[in-house]
Amino acid sequence: MARSIVIVGGLPGDPDRNDVLSKLKGRSGEAVNWDWIRSDLANSDRPPQKYLNGLMTQLQRKRAQTAPNSCELTVIKLFRLHGQIQGQIHRWCDDPVLAPADIQSVEEFVDWVFSPATNLFPNREWFGNVREAALVALFSKLVRNKSWNNNTQGHQWTKEIDLLGQAPVSRPDNQRIAIEAGRMLGSLGGTLLLKKGGTKGTPKEWSIRLTYLIVVKQIITNQSFSPLSAYEGLKSLAAFVSGGDVERTYRLDGEIVTEKIREICRSSH
Repeated sequence: MARSIVIVGGLPGDPDRNDVLSKLKGRSGEAVNWDWIRSDLANSDRPPQKYLNGLMTQLQRKRAQTAPNSCELTVIKLFRLHGQIQGQIHRWCDDPVLAPADIQSVEEFVDWVFSPATNLFPNREWFGNVREAALVALFSKLVRNKSWNNNTQGHQWTKEIDLLGQAPVSRPDNQRIAIEAGRMLGSLGGTLLLKKGGTKGTPKEWSIRLTYLIVVKQIITNQSFSPLSAYEGLKSLAAFVSGGDVERTYRLDGEIVTEKIREICRSSH
């Protein structure tokens, strides 16, 4: 089912529309089509009527549709909106999501949209088998350290002793993940990861190959291993990690993929 979220009204500081939509899309991925019918102080917080008319048409269409594949449309009404327009929104939409009046910045607004308070994005638990858990744990440690490089001449590395010996790879309550991570690490050096050192007394170090950084970020943000299959050179790895235990009993979100890790993955830097 297609999902659309339309925001109506103004935000403090009259931020750029495209910038706000980009931040929202960065958090939701491709699962949501975002739109913002923006108002600003210069127009007494009245959005352009032609865009409001378009929203009214969408809402009327939504009411008329009963098919299971009909579009899911949600309206977020911002506090800064002309009273007359607010009345229109409530006449057209039975249950708009009402943004708090005390939001002071774009960052606060985006955090609120994805917070439990709105219930627009309920937390989705992510489970995997031991190979998937080990792979994601390795990714999470490298992402947390921002260890990614174009080649071995880069400067962002994580020592193997830390990669395998620290959280989230090594956890006192589940050493099987650490054991599996150690087994698979060597095979990743020719695909997703770069390796250097390990000879003449130099420590062995690891980083994500920059070419595949987008794949790693997509796996974590989308909670899915399907991005591996999109690259010919990674299909064998995809088959390997999914071919482990049938039972997916390892919780991947939470202690392995923390919110800090997700925040880094959502960033374009």
